[in-house]
Amino acid sequence: PTNKNLDFHDVEVLSNGHYLLLLSETVEMDLSNIVDGGNTNAEIIANSSVEPDRTGQIYLQWNILDHIQVTDITDYYYLDRKSIDLTHINSMVEDVDGNIIISIRHFDEIAKISKSTGNFIWRMGGTKCKNNQFTFVNDTIDGFFGFSHQHSVTILENGNLLMFDNGNMKEPQYSRAVEYSFDENNKTITKVWEYRATPDIYQGLMGSVQRLPNGNTLINWTQNKILEVKPDKSIAFEMNFSNAMV
Repeated sequence: PTNKNLDFHDVEVLSNGHYLLLLSETVEMDLSNIVDGGNTNAEIIANSSVEPDRTGQIYLQWNILDHIQVTDITDYYYLDRKSIDLTHINSMVEDVDGNIIISIRHFDEIAKISKSTGNFIWRMGGTKCKNNQFTFVNDTIDGFFGFSHQHSVTILENGNLLMFDNGNMKEPQYSRAVEYSFDENNKTITKVWEYRATPDIYQGLMGSVQRLPNGNTLINWTQNKILEVKPDKSIAFEMNFSNAMV
């Protein structure tokens, strides 16, 4: 059995005027022959996407389960559970060539998808990503390179990637905003800017980052703090708030 629901994480308006909708679906799968202790009818929560126009006509459909292995998940999540949040895609963005870049949080992975074939063009991720094809030039700390359990991946006007790096799989754990330049042909990625709070903030869930028209970066730590940071990392705006229910 399978069921699909609209996923709240992201909705994109494409350059052709269509929409890109993210869906979540639950699929029963026998994992007993894939991992030790795997459930014979595990409930796999994964993602798919559709491209409709304003009338609801669908032009493209894509399902990540057609292109990945269940064991691509980082070892942070255990495949012997009954219910497994497998991919947890949390952002999508259209690249300048019309293909789609997605953030697969539970794979510690960012992947570029061909709209014409549905196949991966490239896969990129930090130390815990099992399918990383890129060499991180200068983003290694305490033996861990790259990002982990990221959110809100966007393409900037300069072609760079900007993301909120939650840092779940790092030790010690800390979150940050980070911008990378990357070379698709040579498969290299270089950190060009980052912002870490002082003292560090670790936000294991949620989080977002946005480059503003004035060149500053808006960081939502979702832990009672929002910052607007200048390129020199000085703070232009700070808001602290309570998330208490009223």
